[in-house]
Amino acid sequence: MRPAYLSDQAIQDFIKQALTEDLGEGDHSTLGSIRSQKNAPLNF
Repeated sequence: MRPAYLSDQAIQDFIKQALTEDLGEGDHSTLGSIRSQKNAPLNF
């Protein structure tokens, strides 16, 4: 059971805002903490 303040609309708004940030200007947390010149390998 989830708290009343976590309505379906609140969850949808949160997801939309997170995707808008990631797809728009980029992930602000990452952009603020990792130098743009930093390179690292990526493995999937």
